[in-house]
Amino acid sequence: MNTGITTGYRNTSKRLILGMAASYILHQGLLVGRKGKPKAGLDSHLGLVNNTYFSGLRSNFRDYHQKICVQVPMFHALGSVVTVMGGLRHGCTLILASPVYSVQANINALCSERCTAVTGTPTMYVDILSQIRDKGILPIKLQMAMAAGAPCSPQLIRQMQKQMNTASVSSLYGMTETTASNFQSLPDDSVDKVAEHVGYIQDHVEAKVVDENGKTVPFGESGELMIRGYVNMISYWNDPEKTKETINEEGWLHTGDKFKLSPDGYGTIVGRIKEIIVRGGENIAPKEIEDLLNTHPDIVESQVIGVADERLGEELCAVLRIREGAKLGLDEIKSFCSGKMAKFKIPRIMRIVDSFPKTASGKIQKFRLKEMMESGKL
Repeated sequence: MNTGITTGYRNTSKRLILGMAASYILHQGLLVGRKGKPKAGLDSHLGLVNNTYFSGLRSNFRDYHQKICVQVPMFHALGSVVTVMGGLRHGCTLILASPVYSVQANINALCSERCTAVTGTPTMYVDILSQIRDKGILPIKLQMAMAAGAPCSPQLIRQMQKQMNTASVSSLYGMTETTASNFQSLPDDSVDKVAEHVGYIQDHVEAKVVDENGKTVPFGESGELMIRGYVNMISYWNDPEKTKETINEEGWLHTGDKFKLSPDGYGTIVGRIKEIIVRGGENIAPKEIEDLLNTHPDIVESQVIGVADERLGEELCAVLRIREGAKLGLDEIKSFCSGKMAKFKIPRIMRIVDSFPKTASGKIQKFRLKEMMESGKL
């Protein structure tokens, strides 16, 4: 039995800007889905106007004049809605370091332009930290650094605050189909709170977590996250069947993300439902393993995938980016994980790569790693 609101958790504040609810935009033009199939999410003007306002408040964009380093692409929800429009909505200065994504240009902008805020995907912060780690004290003094666009490990959140001299770190969870921000850290959240959650439910948004039968699960249990509210898209462009699959008759939108919801309104992402690995009948969330691997001193970044296994169905494979000059073997990985997680969750296969395949917005394409393993390219 659920101990909170029967439909999950609902956050309502006193202000909602009604704007032009009848108008809409084709957000981000043509989008590429998580499996590479193009799609186009039709977001409403109502959703964009309000989401930029409320996400900007959470980012403290209105409290004083912020200078935001724009390192995320502007065709992406994090770049367009949260960063650019959210910043402009609250009167911030936007710093575009270079015409295309450049780690060094972004670092230079943070220093020379005295940026007070920055947003980015976890991979972007991994890139920045790898370059500034051995450069001593840099003139970076941020009020806020936000990680969004993909699951972020607790280790990375803590490194961001410490190594980037950041007063406040924050997390954000959302999708193009739900405009941009559905869960977002509150300004006064501690680094531990941010590291363990993707944020507090956004104003005027409803959320619930359901099992495979669509039944709401108790707080603290995992299931699929569903979202309802002004943030939900109108439809997929010219795709009524896919729209019907995604948004049910009651207006709840299927996110496809395995999630946990706390009674106090904070959310935790477990992983993509389609990325859950089934090994010998056990369901395994890659993120839990990746978060542990990322604490290893020689591992820069990790991705865990399932590869076909005749006996177990799937076997765990850790694909790693390691520090320059480091040497790492499978036995060392097994030893490092031993005693810190269940034995069946420890990877039995390991591959080292120089880089991960990514989308144009910087998200790692896990399905392509799986294809590369199956084709023998890894």
